Amino acid sequence: MQFNLVETISHISIAVASVALGGWLLCRIPPRLSVMLCLLAALVIVPLNLWHPTIPEGITAWAEPRIIFQTFKGVTVALSAAFILAWPGLQKSSFPRLSWLIIGILALNIIEALLAEGRKDLTINMVTGLLLISLMPTSNRVSLAREGNRQRVSLPVDWIWILIYVLWNFAFVLQITGQGRWIVFNFSQILALLLLIRLVPDRFILARGTTLFVATFIWQVHGIYDPLFAEPDIWSERELMIPIRNTAFAIMVVYLFMSLRRFHRSGDVRTLLDAGLRHLRDALDQSTRSNDKQGVDTDHDVADTGRDKRTVSGVKPAP
Repeated sequence: MQFNLVETISHISIAVASVALGGWLLCRIPPRLSVMLCLLAALVIVPLNLWHPTIPEGITAWAEPRIIFQTFKGVTVALSAAFILAWPGLQKSSFPRLSWLIIGILALNIIEALLAEGRKDLTINMVTGLLLISLMPTSNRVSLAREGNRQRVSLPVDWIWILIYVLWNFAFVLQITGQGRWIVFNFSQILALLLLIRLVPDRFILARGTTLFVATFIWQVHGIYDPLFAEPDIWSERELMIPIRNTAFAIMVVYLFMSLRRFHRSGDVRTLLDAGLRHLRDALDQSTRSNDKQGVDTDHDVADTGRDKRTVSGVKPAP
């Protein structure tokens, strides 16, 4: 297939517009309807992938690992989007808050990518992904934000974290595909995500959940073997992927240093890393206090033993 820049840009523009519009509609229509659409998509994805007409002849869907994995991934993404959209409504009921699930969904999104990348090659991008997880907000910081007459889930990540995530995700897709393939799918996720955030960083989890769901569903409707999502290589791996992942890691090192310095100065627990450091510090303090107490008790025992010996030998102990 010969590379055509105009055609590729056209495909990217259509994909980005479709994903952004789909994500925006999910956030604007009544919450119950958007949740029902996500749940319906989760049901449709299973037969869609197993009996899709684009599956090459000679491949048994039930025995093909790629099809099984993409089916499971599609269902998981749809259910995650449904939970994120339903979360504000769940807070008004007796249903447990389950804020940790919001953090878990985002962490699972990164972990799945790390496992996929690790099967191919161990790169510095995996370190960046692990640090992204460690610098995610703690679950007690998940809250509700009001927009107009409706509420949405709010996750307080800052712009630096989002920038690193976008660069890490871009490098991951280029790494896992080996070259500049899936460029349409990749661009549609990243650019639509940035469009839906609309300069409000705490919208990230909602924008990520909805755009990833729409992009994944469109991809699976077309079929995971559809050539639309395998445009000709625009850049080779080394021309684009390596500089992007190195840039993401460099920014992450600075961001990690800033986070550690803030925690050292203020002691505020904002991220999972902060919570881990606080727990470690409390455990060390507890161990130190326990050792000090044992030392004092030992000194008392020694003094009491000496007093007892002097009493036995007829020496009157000092008052």
